[in-house]
Amino acid sequence: MSENIFRIIGLASRAGKAEVGEAKAQDRIKYKKAKLIIISSDASDNTKKKFKALCQGAGVEYLEIGNREILGRFAGRESAVVLSISDENFANGIKQYATDIENI
Repeated sequence: MSENIFRIIGLASRAGKAEVGEAKAQDRIKYKKAKLIIISSDASDNTKKKFKALCQGAGVEYLEIGNREILGRFAGRESAVVLSISDENFANGIKQYATDIENI
């Protein structure tokens, strides 16, 4: 996994454009503020299923990357299972790096 993705997550977090936690992510999806949802690869199957369904229903893109410790470290927390990115530019940067990795 490209560390650049996690650096962008860190920048978004410091800029106040990334929210950590399931409840906050649900609110961002509900109120159409989420541009991208990031789910840790080690999230429970129920959490993954729930957020994938929420995102698909609302037309919000999501990525399943990293683990809770890595996401948490870059988001300024001990751990993070779900992150919501509310800025289009940060979301596009993360998606671009994820696409570049898939195409290698």
